[in-house]
Amino acid sequence: MVGLSKTFRWKKKGVDQELLAIDSLDLSISKGDFVTVIGPSGCGKTTLLRIVAGLIGYDSGEVRINGEVVTGPGQDRAVVFQSFGLFPWKTVLANTMLPLTVRSDVSSEEAEDSARLNLKKVGLSGFEDAHPHQLSGGMQQRVGLARALTADPDILLMDEPFGSIDAQTRLVMQEELLRIWSETRKTVMFVTHDLDEAVMLADRVAVLSPGPGKVQDELIVDLPRPRWEYDLRAHPRFAEIRATVWDLIRQDTVSLPPSAEDT
Repeated sequence: MVGLSKTFRWKKKGVDQELLAIDSLDLSISKGDFVTVIGPSGCGKTTLLRIVAGLIGYDSGEVRINGEVVTGPGQDRAVVFQSFGLFPWKTVLANTMLPLTVRSDVSSEEAEDSARLNLKKVGLSGFEDAHPHQLSGGMQQRVGLARALTADPDILLMDEPFGSIDAQTRLVMQEELLRIWSETRKTVMFVTHDLDEAVMLADRVAVLSPGPGKVQDELIVDLPRPRWEYDLRAHPRFAEIRATVWDLIRQDTVSLPPSAEDT
């Protein structure tokens, strides 16, 4: 991403309104990197992720993936949102198979095999015939992650995926994600508000400034991997990196108006 800018425009009572959400943002993510994006409310984190996903356009600058300009969604990317987005009338297996059932180059047998494999990765073997309402929130989010993996994208785009589940389940899901990433080495761009989560998961933390958002700093997370094999939060380096991220965000947060909202 180079010089990326995005302005939202709308009318209110016949009067033109606009909001500059992202302004001249630069961010580079290499293949296999795990990058978390964090910043104060209203800094454009979700807008940035949706642009990379190809779900919304941008006004200026450039977004390229493997040298190709992003002009819309593609099979090389899969998105995991905070809302589970599961079809309530479909089984867990059918929901997980969905990305492949719309592709003419994949047979139903191949789609089912891939879905079952990825459900096993997220610990949901045996729940293939269940429906979303029969699952806890954490289990539903596991289905969402399995569905994204079944699409076999090069890039996973994750927008606060664990934000709506309880704290204990969130910790479990973070470790599950780290294990899956260590096996697959997918490129991950992960948006979060959670300081611990941002540092725990990433190779690099991109800290956005208040809206209009731009990258004000990038911090290398030089903590040993695999990170589920030791008490990560007790590591002195974890505390140092977390404190640096918080100092950056705190300075911006206290200066924001009370009504500021994320874009």
